[in-house]
Amino acid sequence: MGERGEMGIATKAFSPFIPFNPVSFIINTTNLAETPPPNQQNVNIKVEDAVLKGAYSNMMFASHTKEEFIMDFMSVFGRQGVQVAKIITSPGHFKRIVAALTDNLKKYEKQFGEVKSEMKKTEQSTSESSHFGF
Repeated sequence: MGERGEMGIATKAFSPFIPFNPVSFIINTTNLAETPPPNQQNVNIKVEDAVLKGAYSNMMFASHTKEEFIMDFMSVFGRQGVQVAKIITSPGHFKRIVAALTDNLKKYEKQFGEVKSEMKKTEQSTSESSHFGF
């Protein structure tokens, strides 16, 4: 199945592993009859067609409160755009997401070469909110 990162979270695209504390759960979307490893439980997750289809995003706005991180994803073309998703999560899970994304980027760059980014440090990116896109 998928690879596991140091923090026990999925580090491979479309991996069936998702962390859940205190007991880890496995989301097995291919073979629901498969026996889970020790200390893990099988969880059946229904994925709606719209979610399974995915959404393209070329801009993101991130913010946080003491209790949660909020990520708004947008698709912007020309002078128009639409928000395609909003993710709200706990600080602990946000940190695991960042670790999984960092691990995936390292693997990607090892396979395909360095990703060039023109991200500029601005006042806004050092404030409580961050805006990523063009």
